[in-house]
Amino acid sequence: MPNLESHTEARKRVRLSRAQRKYRILAAALVEALVEFGARGLEGASTTTIAQRAEPSQTGLHAHFKSKEDILLSLLTEILLPAHNAFETANALQPNA
Repeated sequence: MPNLESHTEARKRVRLSRAQRKYRILAAALVEALVEFGARGLEGASTTTIAQRAEPSQTGLHAHFKSKEDILLSLLTEILLPAHNAFETANALQPNA
């Protein structure tokens, strides 16, 4: 007979911190925001479209990001700049070919 207690434990939701939720929303919205900003530019980009494609609610998106400018700034500072720096470091460590 299956252990109901372990099944219940497995179904419990883990409570994420605000920073962890923000990062998950940012990660989910990353591709969609880049596509939206790339296709429409900052002025034409829509947080509604980003939210619909990334699947947080519009309210959930705005709970973490005040504006589309805030989303773009977060993408740059929290995702793209660290990734760029990691690539630069990796390239600097490689011997010249």
